[in-house]
Amino acid sequence: MTKFLTIFCILSLIGLATLESDVILPAINLFCLLLAKITGFFIHIFDDNMILIERVLRHGTHGFALEVADECSGLSASWLLLAAIVAFESTWKQKLWGIGLGLLALQAINIFRLITLFYIGDWMPEYFDFAHKQVWIVLINISMIIIFGSWLYYVI
Repeated sequence: MTKFLTIFCILSLIGLATLESDVILPAINLFCLLLAKITGFFIHIFDDNMILIERVLRHGTHGFALEVADECSGLSASWLLLAAIVAFESTWKQKLWGIGLGLLALQAINIFRLITLFYIGDWMPEYFDFAHKQVWIVLINISMIIIFGSWLYYVI
């Protein structure tokens, strides 16, 4: 357990510090652009009033706009999941499957998060900050823990 915690903490610190550095900011911006396009695609299936401009999802009728900023990328939770899986003793095949499927699941949840925030901001703007800064931060982190726990269940 001590080995896991040590490796997890070291990897977490390295990854989270790297996410804050200006060196990879262009890659994060590109990822956020892709995330905005995917989110916009799903919103547009049900609502053709959505307009996508770069990383901004705007409702054409009501005017609400949501920018997919760096903090909206889900990369922090993704890195913590990656660090936890790598730190846990298992085969590299199990780790790669866990990382691949785990990151896909986490980003699927993040896309759902962005869609719900878009509509909360459009329909109930008074609740947007609460949903964005408190509810979804907790839910994304709980999702990461559940995904890691599910992977542990498979591995153990």
